[in-house]
Amino acid sequence: MVDVVRADREYAPRMSSLAAASTRMVALVSAIAAALAAAPIDDDKKHGKHGDAAAAQTPPAASAPNPHGHKRAPEAVHWFITMHGEPGGNTIRGIDGKGTVMGSMLGPVPPESGGAPRSMRGMVYLGDGTLLAASAYLEDTRLIRFTKPGADGTMSFHSVFAREGASGSELQHTYALAVGPDGTVYASNQDSNTVTRYSGIGTPNPGQPIPSPAAIAGLGLPAGVIVPNSKVSPEGVHEIRGIVIGPDGLLYVADRDAAEVVAFDTATGRRVKVVASAKDGLKRPIQLLVGPRGTMYLTDNGAKAVFAIDPAAGTVSVFSDQSRGVPDEPSALAIDGSHLLVGDRKSRKVVRFKIPDGKAENDPFVAELPDSPEFIVPAVLPAP
Repeated sequence: MVDVVRADREYAPRMSSLAAASTRMVALVSAIAAALAAAPIDDDKKHGKHGDAAAAQTPPAASAPNPHGHKRAPEAVHWFITMHGEPGGNTIRGIDGKGTVMGSMLGPVPPESGGAPRSMRGMVYLGDGTLLAASAYLEDTRLIRFTKPGADGTMSFHSVFAREGASGSELQHTYALAVGPDGTVYASNQDSNTVTRYSGIGTPNPGQPIPSPAAIAGLGLPAGVIVPNSKVSPEGVHEIRGIVIGPDGLLYVADRDAAEVVAFDTATGRRVKVVASAKDGLKRPIQLLVGPRGTMYLTDNGAKAVFAIDPAAGTVSVFSDQSRGVPDEPSALAIDGSHLLVGDRKSRKVVRFKIPDGKAENDPFVAELPDSPEFIVPAVLPAP
């Protein structure tokens, strides 16, 4: 078993430093959010046309559909969504500002790069504005990079960033993606119940698995593993789902089977703390999302609730439940200004909840999807 006291002593200096960094980061995020709401941002400055290395550390904002400050027409694409099943789950579709589901936003993937994606799951923007998406079909798992969205929201194939086998054997049926402050890409993998990590854009070997840290290298982990499964380590994950990088720089992992959200140190791969568990009401945690003020939102389709977690304060509260409109199988999460979007896998709809009171709007934002929603991200389009 893990010697928790020894681990706490070992990581005390690091955690003190992370806590200070957390305070500065939350303040910075709040300032940026206020600036985005108040005025347009020059596109060159925002995306940083000074090389991939600089861009890799500044991914586009993922909490607002209109980061440039320009008013977008309701008929334009505002959101990208992935869905479960066939054939709806084999692409990324758009959603306009009125909640109407649009067609596919993706151009073709050439046969030499694996052909059309299947079982699309998590999406995340990279520092240069390109979109990375998980094509999670069994033994053909690929992390596919698409070009920056055009004015109509469409994206062309860019490259295969990573794939099972070539990029590590644990990249299997990927669920969620996250990007660290240094551009490192993290993937949660359902079939191996691991988190793997890859060198980001702007590095000499983008998409290559990063060796496991020395603190966990003795476990004999496959290439790229930063969080092992519970069969390999008592600190590992039982049944993985969502992941997110917190304002404190820690990697937060939703463990569905253990009914926990656990923080890991990305420098060592060691478990740091449990921030939410069954004692807080968790039953089957699914997705994680960090809001603009550092609050971490969590969907739980066992508790049929959305939780709000404050990792710095160590508090967990119910943001909303079925008495305030949470659907039967809450899953996908996205921030829409002063609202939280929540996708329901059972009824195939998307509901908007007011922040901070957690009350659902009377009518769904998207009343009928072609299939169960998996992930939702804002459509970051070029300025008109």
